[in-house]
Amino acid sequence: MLAEDEYLAFDNDLGEFDPDDYLDSCIEEVDSSPPPLADPPPRTHARSTLYENYTRALSNSMEAGINLLVTASRDAVSTALTCH
Repeated sequence: MLAEDEYLAFDNDLGEFDPDDYLDSCIEEVDSSPPPLADPPPRTHARSTLYENYTRALSNSMEAGINLLVTASRDAVSTALTCH
């Protein structure tokens, strides 16, 4: 099934693709879209604090995970060397 803009780009009589019609439909679609925001809205103090707390918690959990992995690896190597 063709999308509407792709369908309109075909000449209905001949069934051939017309790139000019397709390009025109793309330009119309872009022209009708709303303009992007110039600048994002400013951060409020509450949002900044929430973001800082989130990044701090994420950093702490990553550090804890790395420490756990290092400890487990060290214990595994120590056990392997002791058994052989």
